[in-house]
Amino acid sequence: MSASGAHLEVTRLHKVFGARPVLRGLDLDVRPGELVAVVGRSGCGKSTLLRVIAGLECAYGGSVSMDGNPIVGSADDTRMIFQEARLLPWASVLDNVLLGARAEAKGRARSRERREHARELLRGVGLADRESDWPGRLSGGQKQRVALARGLMSNPRLLLLDEPLGALDAFTRIEMQQLVERVWLERRFTAVLVTHEIQEAVALADRVMVLDAGRASVEVRITMPRPRARESCEFIEATARILRHILEGAAPAVVPLKPGAPQDASGTFDVAAFGVESSHSIAPPLHRGVR
Repeated sequence: MSASGAHLEVTRLHKVFGARPVLRGLDLDVRPGELVAVVGRSGCGKSTLLRVIAGLECAYGGSVSMDGNPIVGSADDTRMIFQEARLLPWASVLDNVLLGARAEAKGRARSRERREHARELLRGVGLADRESDWPGRLSGGQKQRVALARGLMSNPRLLLLDEPLGALDAFTRIEMQQLVERVWLERRFTAVLVTHEIQEAVALADRVMVLDAGRASVEVRITMPRPRARESCEFIEATARILRHILEGAAPAVVPLKPGAPQDASGTFDVAAFGVESSHSIAPPLHRGVR
């Protein structure tokens, strides 16, 4: 399926709260249909970045545009999914999904069309038999499935995900990651995922950007084929590499490996051979050994 997502451009983004700078000259370019993950320590500006892109924060420096047009306030082409499902407890599952529909002309035919679209989305997230239930009867994972269906109701070209799986148990989280990947591959919207879970970023993203004190410190491109095997050397190395970036700063493009791994004459290996590419154009690397 050809990419139908939006082209997102963030240029020299600055954001302060009071006297405290949160984002400091941040650049981000997300191509149509691409999925980019943003990771980093708590308080580094990840969620603020999403709120600015979503139009929920208006006072900032720099520019944010979609397909070359400045983003001013919320847009019909953009939807955001939060860590909490935020379902209306007095509305059925189906009615909660319908809340994500665009504000358009009303009418019986249009209403039937919307309800069928909502049912189709519920089938897609595995909740076709729960449309009449109240949210209070759903598990945490099921509530997030409803939130995902609601976010897709308007066929967004840009989907922003702010730790949407952070409150789930480990097994449910993996199932939801697989669901998000499947839906993204089917629809090819552009997506920006904020997460504290590095394995989640490696499993889902085309690129992983590490934020440090409001700046993009390094970017790691993930080129492994999908679906990604978490037990593979490529996956484990990518996860460890991003963790090193967060804890110690940018690692060198070539790092020592244990005996038996593919090596060149110098006893090191090229990360690209493992499906991981790093870019240090954002900030100069701090050359450190693997510990």
